[in-house]
Amino acid sequence: MPGLALAGRIVSRFGNLHGLRIGALSSCASFALAGRARTWLDFSAAAVCGSFAMTSYSAQSALAMIEGKAVGFQQGELQAAIGSLSTVCSVLAPNIWSWLYELGSKRGRPGAFYYGLAAVQLLKLALSYCVGLEDVRRKGSL
Repeated sequence: MPGLALAGRIVSRFGNLHGLRIGALSSCASFALAGRARTWLDFSAAAVCGSFAMTSYSAQSALAMIEGKAVGFQQGELQAAIGSLSTVCSVLAPNIWSWLYELGSKRGRPGAFYYGLAAVQLLKLALSYCVGLEDVRRKGSL
C-alpha cells in the first residue's frame, strides 16, 4: 500500500501528531468518495484514494502519543483500558455499521455507512487538535 510507504516519511518529517492529522484527513476523503460512488469507475477512484489513506497508521500514531505519556503503572492501566475499549468496539461496531447500512439502503443510499466512517475520521481530526493545543501550551511547539 502506498499509504504505508508514505507514512514513515510523513511522520519523520512532520511528527506523530501531524501524521495522525494527515491520516485522518486522507481517510475521510477516501470514505467520502466511497460513499458517493455509483459506478465502477467511482469505486475505483475511491479504492485508489483509499490505498493512499493512512487510516491504520493514524491509529498507531495516536496510540504512540498516548503511550508515550504513560509512566510506570499507568502503562499497564492504559494497556488494560485499551484492551477493554477494543473489546467493546468489536462488539458494538458491526451493529452500528449494519444499522447505518440498513438506514441508508431504505433511503436509496447504500453507501451511507461510508459517510459515517468519514464522520468518525473528522471527529478524530477534531480531537487531535484539542490534544495538539494542549501540547503546544506545555511544550512550546509540536
